[in-house]
Amino acid sequence: MSVVKNTNQAPRRVGYLDAAAFLGIKVTTLRSMVHRKQVPHIRLGPQLVVFDLDVLSEWLRGCSVEPTSQTA
Repeated sequence: MSVVKNTNQAPRRVGYLDAAAFLGIKVTTLRSMVHRKQVPHIRLGPQLVVFDLDVLSEWLRGCSVEPTSQTA
């Protein structure tokens, strides 16, 4: 009997604590950002929110600001 492995990985979904650690911010800051809809999240219920780490990673890349070259 052979077992077929699924090569597609399931989304890595985490709660507030792990998402805040991933982003390097406080949980209270993340909760405020969710309330203001400033960070991508998935609302599964009135008080249940999860975060997809792949989506957060892409979002962080989009927030990146390149330094400007200064000529003296």
